[in-house]
Amino acid sequence: MANENIINAIEAFQKENALPDPVDNEEQLQTTVVQLTSRVQYLEGLLGEVSKIGGALKSHQTNASTVDPNVLRLAEKLSAIETK
Repeated sequence: MANENIINAIEAFQKENALPDPVDNEEQLQTTVVQLTSRVQYLEGLLGEVSKIGGALKSHQTNASTVDPNVLRLAEKLSAIETK
């Protein structure tokens, strides 16, 4: 009787603390990589658009009759963003 209780307790402990199946873990990792890749592509596109806005702002500032040096610096920094 006592041995059965010990065996049951050990089996319960093993079930609670079992490592995930490597196949399941690999599938989760692949799903995460796909999600992160998609997010990176989205952010790269967004940065590209920010860079374009910086270029347009810089062009506008250099053609304006009054140039705000702070806006011009910001525009230069934004247009200098490398997207890849």
